[in-house]
Amino acid sequence: MHVYINDQCQQLDASIQTLSDLLQHLGIRPGSLVIERSGALFRSDQFAQIRIADGDVLNLIRFMGGG
Repeated sequence: MHVYINDQCQQLDASIQTLSDLLQHLGIRPGSLVIERSGALFRSDQFAQIRIADGDVLNLIRFMGGG
């Protein structure tokens, strides 16, 4: 399966089925991360329920504090 993550095409193994699986595969801790897919934003508490499909375009967005 091919997905686009932050504008880069990635080929994923069939065992990666959810956003949680994807983050684990990439070695990214969900923390203050949201993922945008097709205009919808998903919080970390939703990642395990959101399935990835071939051709998905995902943007991983990390919130940063500052002042």
